[in-house]
Amino acid sequence: MTPRNFGRDAQRRSRRVTREALPTIEDERWECPPHVIKTEYTERWVDDPACRITIRTVRDEATNRIVDYAFTHEITDDRGQWHQIARIDCSHQEVHRHWPPPDSDGALKREVIRPIYSQTDVEDTYHPCLNEIFDNIEVNEGKWRNGR
Repeated sequence: MTPRNFGRDAQRRSRRVTREALPTIEDERWECPPHVIKTEYTERWVDDPACRITIRTVRDEATNRIVDYAFTHEITDDRGQWHQIARIDCSHQEVHRHWPPPDSDGALKREVIRPIYSQTDVEDTYHPCLNEIFDNIEVNEGKWRNGR
């Protein structure tokens, strides 16, 4: 008599197939082709003695579409040194944020917002991420200064 396992073997097979497919899916993430001629723009939107926000945008010269970006929020300490307290960028084939407070080694926490599977993913996240940086200026500064 065969023991009844209520489909657990099928479930195990399904999980194994999924695990084996994951590296393949990750390899399909989008990366800007090396032959694309890119134009980089860097501008400072907020620039005062205590706080600055720098926006770096890289566009495909032929289509004018965004292929890379980074938003950086920095503040000064009591000695006048600049510290990066928040950043959102799309390196490593994913859009991710770096948030305060810093770890024991001084690095900001890293959190993935969205993997990039196409150039459209880069453009779709541009404005929401820009808004997120500006909406959290005071919150990020407070977290960095108070270590929470």
